[in-house]
Amino acid sequence: GLRTRFKGLVTGTSRFYVMPIDSVPQYSANAAYVDITITSDSDAYLQDFEFVNPTGLALIAYQVDGERHQRWITNKSDTWDSLFTARMSDYTNPIATYTATGATTSFTSEAVDLGSLLTGDWTLTANTTFLSGSGSLALQTSPDGSAWTSRASPYTGVSRYLRVYLSDAFGGAFHVTAPPSISLAAVSRKESDGPVTSNAGSAKTISLAGKYFKVVRITITPRGTVARMSTLNNIVLSLSGANSFDVYLFDQAGTQVASDFNWDFEGV
Repeated sequence: GLRTRFKGLVTGTSRFYVMPIDSVPQYSANAAYVDITITSDSDAYLQDFEFVNPTGLALIAYQVDGERHQRWITNKSDTWDSLFTARMSDYTNPIATYTATGATTSFTSEAVDLGSLLTGDWTLTANTTFLSGSGSLALQTSPDGSAWTSRASPYTGVSRYLRVYLSDAFGGAFHVTAPPSISLAAVSRKESDGPVTSNAGSAKTISLAGKYFKVVRITITPRGTVARMSTLNNIVLSLSGANSFDVYLFDQAGTQVASDFNWDFEGV
């Protein structure tokens, strides 16, 4: 097969198109493509977070990607007939026709706790159409989950908590057609310890101090001069609960043994 190299690509997401060519040569009629995100740090790792459980303020409707029907939602006491006085077929766009009264319309996603302060590049993606009023879209960051700051996307900085915030001025309306998402290109964190002694008849569970959502690598290094083989199992990652993994050590005969080892963990 053929291959190519690119230099000088800017940070961000680029789309690469590929068209096969035969021996004639004749190109394929249609091109395949792949989206590749380039970070400014070779040690950065990419993770996407999707938000599907918003808190609405005068929020009337949103549609989850892949669902056939829109979800019509209101957090007020209005009846259907008071919101839409005519037949639905009479409206060119029923969401644009109805405008919220008494408050700014807003969409606040659930918050994600990354477990600790992370430095990275944050990018917000939201399939949103502002139908009327004066709308704004922001990713919000917080060091503690209570004080939030709206950021323009893309944003480079430090945060532990993140969420999506969409708002429209009084009397405005907007349409969310798919769950918003935030992409994070973060630098990995490391933990290590040793010597630790494995168990001869059960797993040796290693508890991590930090909270992670992705493993980059786990390295087990047996100590001593006798050959040992290690096996990992039950890797548990959580942004809210405990993080851990199990280690087993075996001798040359394949028998599980109690033996000393060092471990290194890297994750984001």
